[in-house]
Amino acid sequence: MSHDLFSLKGKLALVTGSGQGIGFAIAEGLAGAGAKVILNGRDEAKLATARATLAGKGHDVVVAAFDVTDEAAVDRAIANIEKAQGAISILVNNAGMQFRAPLEDYPSGKWRELMRVNVESAFLVGKAVAKAFADLGANLVLVDLERKSLEAAFGSENDHRSFVPANLLEMVGATGVAQAALTRFRRIDVLCNIAGGFR
Repeated sequence: MSHDLFSLKGKLALVTGSGQGIGFAIAEGLAGAGAKVILNGRDEAKLATARATLAGKGHDVVVAAFDVTDEAAVDRAIANIEKAQGAISILVNNAGMQFRAPLEDYPSGKWRELMRVNVESAFLVGKAVAKAFADLGANLVLVDLERKSLEAAFGSENDHRSFVPANLLEMVGATGVAQAALTRFRRIDVLCNIAGGFR
């Protein structure tokens, strides 16, 4: 299949939370379009397996294991990536988690964890990567919001267990990070996409 209309040859893409699942699929799609892909996550074994799978298909893939909720770790990792691989030109903030519980039973610790993983991580990684965007010209920033649907936040009409108060707020927060990036970079020819979203 030809990717001439969507060639990412010469681009370096970082996909957070890409050791498995949707993140892995996004990474595979970007690699298939010609990008060099950086797989990220905290589970090094999963990342090694994912890298081997993609490399076995002829894709150019490297691994960067770091915690996207740890600002110091993020800054170090991005600096190391840029030193070893060059500037990141595609960012997919895919890392995320889910915890479903009624409002009255929602644990405060889980609330804070969900906000760190689903919202703050997008800000921290986006901030670290964005430092180089102004010098790169036209680039692509993808913020994946596949978890942040209204149904995920409140559940279906037949699921009375699934009201999740945190998800609506983290959905809005993650969208805000993407919108802020769009406002900042649209004048220097950087494209920001919000994928997924509301339904």
